[in-house]
Amino acid sequence: MFRAKERATKNVVGDYSKQYDLLRDYVLELQSTNPNTTVKIDVVSEPNPNLATRQFKRIYICLGPLKLGFKAGMKDLLGLDGAFMKVHYHGQILTAVSLDSNSGIYPLAYAIVESENTASWKWFLECLGDDLEMGSNSNFTFISDRQKGVIPVIAQLFLNAEHRAISDVVLNNMCGVLNYKLEKGRDKPIITCLEFIREYLMKRICNVFKEQRKCQGPLTPTATQLLKKNELQAAEYIVRWNGGGKKWELTGIPCRHAIATWSEMTDNGERVGELYTWVHKLYLLDTWKAVYDFKVEPIKGRSMWPKSDCPTRIIPPPHHKMSGRPKKKRRQSMEERMSQKEKSSQIDSVIASQSQPQGSKVVEKLSRKFGSVTCGK
Repeated sequence: MFRAKERATKNVVGDYSKQYDLLRDYVLELQSTNPNTTVKIDVVSEPNPNLATRQFKRIYICLGPLKLGFKAGMKDLLGLDGAFMKVHYHGQILTAVSLDSNSGIYPLAYAIVESENTASWKWFLECLGDDLEMGSNSNFTFISDRQKGVIPVIAQLFLNAEHRAISDVVLNNMCGVLNYKLEKGRDKPIITCLEFIREYLMKRICNVFKEQRKCQGPLTPTATQLLKKNELQAAEYIVRWNGGGKKWELTGIPCRHAIATWSEMTDNGERVGELYTWVHKLYLLDTWKAVYDFKVEPIKGRSMWPKSDCPTRIIPPPHHKMSGRPKKKRRQSMEERMSQKEKSSQIDSVIASQSQPQGSKVVEKLSRKFGSVTCGK
């Protein structure tokens, strides 16, 4: 039954080995349907140049519509992360994710590499830097969970960039959200996996476009909520204006102190404009719509793909069979495991208290840890 299921799976999702031979044809089709798309394939160096095959090593993809949308968003912020592939030929998916004007994730580039190390991160960030025209003096901000090799690579390639590890802001979760959405595609063959990512990006842009039609007002929904919250808190402040015109910005949205100052200046007859004009133009509804004006286009069927004229043929990387049953679920952190234990203990205590009659003593549930268990059979 296992072999029969494996043969049926190959008919549905494709063959894990044969798809590497079609990878160059897929790249040509992807670039023809989505102009300005960057795709780079790296193979293992071969000492014999006359050999007809080359072993796959890495592939980098940055879709042209996403590249144009990111430049229209005006936010120099990128989150970096990696996730394991769950296939016969082990590797990792590296992703670069930004945030749009509504504080939603905006995936930009992705790559399948052999492993997460200094060499793979350097290759990925060099390709990304060329696409975004980032030099060594670019003032980008990179956020990561301190992956292997990413910190020294950023320090080497982008000297003026700011790098932040795990922080208390929600911006650090953007790569985790994307990895969760791509979890079902990480056990597919390479072309099927890349198509799973492209289809998700295409559908996500369409879903955001539908949400934008419902929005009204000069600002995005998230910026409007934050501004209203700060405006309510500003009503509790008493401000004395000194007659100057200084302003300060941290997040691009006026804090409660700035809003209180704006209210005091308005009461004194100053022409300070509407409150939303103090918000950075990044959070305008028009800016948010401009980011998603560029749509990811679908591709044609495999029989209509252009044929690559490259004389060499790509073969899959070496197969490393891991011991034990392949893991499907994501490895949880210590905090997540502790939180689940606390939730289960609270539920058990509530059930125990409700099952006891009134006036009786509640007996706490004993732990089974270090207890001897005997088979009943």
